[in-house]
Amino acid sequence: MAQVYAEATASPRLSWWRRVIASIPANRAFTVVGALAVVAAIAFGVWGATGRNALPAPVAYTVSGTTATGELAVDASTKQAVLTVKGLAPLPRTEVYEVWLIPPQGAPKGVAFLSPGLNGGGWTAVVQASLAGFKSIAATVEPVGGSPTPSNTEVLSGQLAGS
Repeated sequence: MAQVYAEATASPRLSWWRRVIASIPANRAFTVVGALAVVAAIAFGVWGATGRNALPAPVAYTVSGTTATGELAVDASTKQAVLTVKGLAPLPRTEVYEVWLIPPQGAPKGVAFLSPGLNGGGWTAVVQASLAGFKSIAATVEPVGGSPTPSNTEVLSGQLAGS
């Protein structure tokens, strides 16, 4: 009789997936929401890891003058550009190299000053402005503090493609 009773009360062997479903609490709405949240987190993680949200690479423009050459590296996502130049002569303390953005029409806009590098290295300027709407970039020698408009000949210039 004990054997019959044991067989009658023993539950049938369920497949693994039925055991998983059976172990879910009675309030399945919270479980379903939690499962969807986990799936969404995994999907966003994979999407982010595959570079779908990567920023565009910087664009570089060549600048040159009689003795100077350089590059303007533009990061469109931050609206910032870095101008690096080699071959410019040192200036007296009363003068600076001023950087200008030149529109297709109208007056140039002074945007930065070139600073000398250490130990006679190149010159550098950070341009904190969007280059949209400008056709070229140039630098001139100006009095310390800059000028409202260029007052000397360009010492270097470069075209901004697509502007």
